[in-house]
Order: sequence, then C-alpha cells, then structure tokens
Amino acid sequence: MDDINKKLSVSKILKDAYKNLLSHIKPFLILSYLVMFPLFIARYLFPITISQNQPLSLGLITFLLITLAFILLLSIFLFRLYMFGDKELFKITPIELGKIFQKTFLYTIALVMVILLAFLSVGLLMLLMLSIIGSVAGESAASGVIISTIISSVIFAFLILIILRTQPTFVSIAVNDPLLPMKSAYYYTRDNNWNLLSIGFLAYIPLLLISMGVMMLVDNTTIADSNIHIALSFIVAPINLLPFALQTSAGIGIYKYLVPGSTDVHNVDGNITV
Repeated sequence: MDDINKKLSVSKILKDAYKNLLSHIKPFLILSYLVMFPLFIARYLFPITISQNQPLSLGLITFLLITLAFILLLSIFLFRLYMFGDKELFKITPIELGKIFQKTFLYTIALVMVILLAFLSVGLLMLLMLSIIGSVAGESAASGVIISTIISSVIFAFLILIILRTQPTFVSIAVNDPLLPMKSAYYYTRDNNWNLLSIGFLAYIPLLLISMGVMMLVDNTTIADSNIHIALSFIVAPINLLPFALQTSAGIGIYKYLVPGSTDVHNVDGNITV
C-alpha cells in the first residue's frame, strides 16, 4: 500500500466524469434501454399494487431484487464502458460476467449491511441530539421542518461518502483487476472526505434535479391510460439514470487517481496497453 496520501482534485474528477459520460452517451443510452426493457415489461405484465396494510408484499420484494440485479448489471457495464471504451465493452465471456456479477452482488449486500449498521448508530445519535435541541428551542412546525431537513441532509451526505469511498472496490471487480477489498478502498480514499462529498454533491444534485423534474412531468400528465405512463417512463429512463451514470464515471476517475497500479494496465483512452 502507498504511504502517501493523495488528494483528489474536485474540478478535475468532475470534469473528467462529465466528459467521460458525454463522450459515451450513445452506448449509455443503449445500455440503459437494454437493462430497463425487461423491468418495464415485467411491470406491464405483472403490475404491483402497494396497500397500506401490507406495504411489503412478496411481489414487491421480488421485483425489488430483480431491479437490484439489473442495476448491478448496468453498473458493471458502465464501469467497463468508462474504463475500456465501447470497443472493449462486451469482450467478456458469460462465465467471466457471471463471476463478476456474483462478486458485485455479494459486495453490494455487504455494503448495504455496513450502511444499515452505520445508520443505526449515527442516525440514532443524530435523532437524540436534534430532539434535545428541539425540546430546548420549543416545538413548532418550522423547527420540525428544520430538524427533518438537517437529518435528511446528513443522511444524504453520509450515504454519498460511503458509496464514493467504496467505488474502487466495485471498479476493480467490474474491470477484472485484482480484487480491492473495501478496507483497502477506504485506505486509498483516506483524507479525501470533503473532496468526495464535494464531488458527490456536484455530481448528484444537478442531474438529480433534472431527473426529478422529468419524473414529475411524467407523473403529472393527464393521460389516463396506465400503459402510456409506463411507455413514457421507459422513454425517459436514461434521464433518470443519469445521476447513477455520473457516479460510476466519477468512480473510474477516483479509482485511476487513488489506487496505485490502476493506470499501469489501462491507459488514459481506456484501451488495454501491452
């Protein structure tokens, strides 16, 4: 492991992330539609209803797991797209893809468990502190909104930080490099918390606002036919996936800059060097 703490350049990572996304926008659109098509077909053939008495039904849980599988598959191909380029994107055998997907799925479950445990500890502490502050300051509608906003912002920042600090692990799996455990990913991203938070907020928020605006337009359409709503949602699906796509693009930049040896195998253009 490298003993030198490398500092990320927020502007450079963001610039490269946006540039990488825009230069591969066509294959991104193709991947998005290929991945989302089975999900929308399943949504059309097997509609899911959520009731207040039973919010988590077996059908909903099954659909969420299937959605997770397709999102992970999309992340694998996006990492490979941004690292190798579209020429090397599908140069992988089904057996290799299965192994990559298995590792990605298991590490995702491990990451979810870490996030849940962290939320249980940090979240409860935050709630305790804010409830004390609220009781001292007095209860009011404005104070309730302020407290909920603070909690939501802290949770969002905490989630972004964990995701970006573990990105090198998922990149190493997707591009078939030697596996980088999460402990090592945390080591290589040390002393970059504020830089990673800045990258995360500047990468997520602009595209997230665009995505939310498009979703609101689709949801507020006056068309009564639910099938047309499903079709419209499918058409705008790549826009809703843009924040996720930019996250993976930034993850490639973080991996290349902070992990020693990552650029020895892959050059700047994304092609494999000999």
